[in-house]
Amino acid sequence: MIQKEYTISPTTLNWKAHAYVYLFLIFVLAVLRLLPLGVGLSAIIFSLLFDRRSFSIDWLLLATFFAFFGLTDNIMNMVNFHLGNPLQVFLYSALGSQLISNVPSALLFADFTTHWRALLWGVSVGGFGSVIGSLASLISYRLYKAKYGSGFLSRFHLYSFTTYGIGLITFCLIYATR
Repeated sequence: MIQKEYTISPTTLNWKAHAYVYLFLIFVLAVLRLLPLGVGLSAIIFSLLFDRRSFSIDWLLLATFFAFFGLTDNIMNMVNFHLGNPLQVFLYSALGSQLISNVPSALLFADFTTHWRALLWGVSVGGFGSVIGSLASLISYRLYKAKYGSGFLSRFHLYSFTTYGIGLITFCLIYATR
């Protein structure tokens, strides 16, 4: 991936910065379901129409984000269950993060529990483990691969699964002593 350098005049920066801040707020309100989803999509449409650099984004990564969040939304609509105790919430969210990433996992399981501390622990620990565990890990993998090629995943997974295991054990020990 070749990086291009852009020069931006203060006037352009000021106008675009303000526009993107407002559009970001609209998008966040749509994600929180305070505005209709179509209104939130206006931020993307605006960016594509008025900022040609938007076309130089990593489209596969963007599609991955949409797929994870779409899957999460569909699962929430299909199932109806309650996670009753903190250990159950922690394990489901930590393991779910390995399948659909930690942020979508947090959104998915938040509707099925009142144990927020266990949910936050679970998705935080779930961010470790596989490269899918955290969308940030997926981004760092793609950046590393573009710059250096292969050799990242084996070392990454060695450290990440070790940390994941330590997180699982730590929560279980804390939960057992309560």
